Amino acid sequence: MLSSGPWYDYAGTFEGEFENGDFKHGKWSERNANYEGDFVDGLYDGYGVKKWNCGVHYYKGQWKEGLYHGTGILSEYDGIWEGQFVNGHINGKGTFTSKQGWVFTGTAIEHWEIEGTGRITFSNGDVYVGEVGSSYKSMGNLSMHGEGTYTWADGSQYVGEWANDLKEGKGTLSWANGERYEGEWKAGERHGKGTYEYSNGDKYVGEWKNDMPH
Repeated sequence: MLSSGPWYDYAGTFEGEFENGDFKHGKWSERNANYEGDFVDGLYDGYGVKKWNCGVHYYKGQWKEGLYHGTGILSEYDGIWEGQFVNGHINGKGTFTSKQGWVFTGTAIEHWEIEGTGRITFSNGDVYVGEVGSSYKSMGNLSMHGEGTYTWADGSQYVGEWANDLKEGKGTLSWANGERYEGEWKAGERHGKGTYEYSNGDKYVGEWKNDMPH
């Protein structure tokens, strides 16, 4: 049986529709946040919008048993994720727009860490396509991590391995002026065995250390 009206207890206030004594659709207000949408068995379930009183943090989209689940938009201090969620976590395809101005489009999975694959477009026109990761449960800390290709706005390009936004392992960097390095990298610098080809045709093959021939 449907009914409506306000309901109060120590945790908050509900105003909306009831069905058989349970919340069905309406607005729940608590000390730090407000939710307006659907309920099942007293939990957020269906479509709803929750806004925290800080003015920045909100979620609007699908819910299941009190958790983000399905398609939605989550705004946090480091940016906005618009995409898929599973059991309260980012999981699937979507787009993250960071407060720093870069945009990630692809697939991300959030557990204790975040891992994924996609495209990052930077505000200066540079583009990265490949694997990404974060050691924190925050899309704002996403970094180039794994295999990927970084293309600068001037046409220079690096193809290879990354670790926490730095070239690490094996990779090839081709500059816009025609010069090229193929070999090993460490902490963003040429380090180990590698080959450098100059634009005039000269070539250096050998060891590198701290970004210099050694």
